[in-house]
Amino acid sequence: MGNLPAHALELPILTALLAKWRGQYAYSYFHQRFHALKRFLRWAQSFGAPATAHQLGRIRRPQPRQVIATTEERGKLLAAAEPWLRCWILLCSDLALRFSEARQIRPSSWNREQHTIRYVKKGGDEYTLPLSDELEQLFALAPQEDDLPFIDALHGQRHRRAKSQTISDDAIRNAWERLKAKTHANAELRPHDLRRTTAVLAYEHTKDIRAVQQLLGHRSLSTTAEYLAHRDTEKLRPLIDALKQKPITEVKQ
Repeated sequence: MGNLPAHALELPILTALLAKWRGQYAYSYFHQRFHALKRFLRWAQSFGAPATAHQLGRIRRPQPRQVIATTEERGKLLAAAEPWLRCWILLCSDLALRFSEARQIRPSSWNREQHTIRYVKKGGDEYTLPLSDELEQLFALAPQEDDLPFIDALHGQRHRRAKSQTISDDAIRNAWERLKAKTHANAELRPHDLRRTTAVLAYEHTKDIRAVQQLLGHRSLSTTAEYLAHRDTEKLRPLIDALKQKPITEVKQ
């Protein structure tokens, strides 16, 4: 157990920790942490720690988030955004990248000849996606020195800052909140909802869940189905239930 104090695994301490998490995090993230903690406690029990995992009880599984941006909202957000922020929005929407993935896109990610980007997605795998014309135009506007991420380079160019000075994640989120207020977009719209919006649009256009899985870079088809279940309940809910009965190696793509 290393240097972990024995009292840290006692039920009152764990209950207080869970109460703190529940007040600090969104329910979906709290749910993930709750089950990660229970897995750790079961592992610790095999080394002689108290059997506390079962005493934490159960919590209900969160419902999949359903918020997406309307076409009108997306248009207003893009029209009002500065180039650096528009680049970030397009990476999160056109390419359905996660926040952290959009942050890493830089000149060395860009293949000009093939009009693609290559990046490391969640889980550590490298992934390649085709680029839209607008994103390539924005990339071309950014200084290419020092392999600075495009969002940082465009922000630095706009605000005349040193190319080595990057914009923080919190500053991006704050700019996003101001942009939503300025354009009267849904205040509940989160950066990840842009990714979900693209997933929904792609599915409604193609009705091909495998194509959506490939766009999102999901290893598991059930994860993609969770994104879309509220849009095609009759078809996708049975699919989700069936996929959950299969070993993960059967549903990886």
